[in-house]
Amino acid sequence: MDNDLRTEWGKRTGYPVTIDPKAIGYSFPRAPDFEKFRLPFMDEFGIAVQVISTGSPGIQGYADAPTAVVKAKQINDAQAEIVRKYPGRFAGFAGLPTQDPKAAADELERSVKQLGFKGAMIQGSTGWEYLDESKSWVIWERAEALGVPIYLHVQEPSFDSAKVYAGHPELTGATWAWGVEAGTHALRIINAGVFDAFPKATLILGHLGESLPY
Repeated sequence: MDNDLRTEWGKRTGYPVTIDPKAIGYSFPRAPDFEKFRLPFMDEFGIAVQVISTGSPGIQGYADAPTAVVKAKQINDAQAEIVRKYPGRFAGFAGLPTQDPKAAADELERSVKQLGFKGAMIQGSTGWEYLDESKSWVIWERAEALGVPIYLHVQEPSFDSAKVYAGHPELTGATWAWGVEAGTHALRIINAGVFDAFPKATLILGHLGESLPY
């Protein structure tokens, strides 16, 4: 059986979700239902273990740092319950409150040491501040010390960057813009010298490296 590096889970409450099964082959509302949908799907396709994380925008979607810190702990604790409930089938990537880099580093350590998580998922920039900035280096330092990776998720481009896509909706989202945003973020991290300072730190990029290998 294979391992699934990373997949998203989450619960949406308070508003309806419209799904057209004829248009898409899977739906977000199925994601939280582990026993009815996720585990049978994994078994059907020979997936032994999934690494789970929250979907975008995740913790990075909160404007207020104190709120982000509280939400990160709540979400990570809920995710840890899933990992414990189905031993051997799931592992966790922590959501981090990057609005407060020191708190993010501390939450990463708590998630790894107390919850048994295998790394972290960061959903792109936070208020258009990127992980190459010096104030965020404490996160890389802690990740290196813990020996765990940080997965950099795709994200919508900034409002300024989005102008280049005006009139070309076919280039937005997963078609092009998301990968360009994530790839550019990664290049900022590399060129800022993060991995010179923390040579054992590990960054994971999805989607064939967000086009960077090409």
